[in-house]
Amino acid sequence: MVNVNFPAGLIKLLLGSAFEASAEAIKLKLAIGYLKLLHNSRNMAIQLSLLIFAIVIFSFGLILIPVSLCLYMPWTTTVKAVVSISFALLYTVIPMIALLVAFSEKRWLSSSKLEKLINDKK
Repeated sequence: MVNVNFPAGLIKLLLGSAFEASAEAIKLKLAIGYLKLLHNSRNMAIQLSLLIFAIVIFSFGLILIPVSLCLYMPWTTTVKAVVSISFALLYTVIPMIALLVAFSEKRWLSSSKLEKLINDKK
């Protein structure tokens, strides 16, 4: 006597293992995506803290160095003005150039790997 449920049980067994394998693959891809998200979040937090640190250092340098030079050096008023203006320009131009380089579109496209995606579409 042949078991009538044999073909149905075999199909269920085969499809069940394929479904479980695909579910495990999806879980693995989600875990990899989550780890990449955590890695990128950590990098962004480090970059943000370094940016804040740089801004604080630049602001202290912008204020303290020219003030101390102008107060403690025996210069004339004209020389003190030139030194103050040159330091102010130096401490504002260098961070502006650094920010322009850091936030350039080309750098963002290459760091986010979107450049490859755009080039593949063409």
